Amino acid sequence: MKQYEVTIGIPVYNAERYIRLTMDSVLAQTFESIEFLVLDDCGTDASMDIVRQYQQSHPRGHDIRIVQQPQNGGIGRARMVGKARHLV
Repeated sequence: MKQYEVTIGIPVYNAERYIRLTMDSVLAQTFESIEFLVLDDCGTDASMDIVRQYQQSHPRGHDIRIVQQPQNGGIGRARMVGKARHLV
């Protein structure tokens, strides 16, 4: 697995209305050693479909890693999972 100097954690739960703006913003960063860790908190909208589109079509899509929660755990749990995944 590629080693990154920076990880940006993005918890996602029913964020369809804002996820494009979020992804456009983080993917516009010019620093090259960034991992975009998207934490899927089991929402019911198309947020994660949009993230997967970015993963497949954006030039930095290979830097997007999706971690899916087994069930909705809320923002706090998503952040803890993200931190634990980053340390592994």
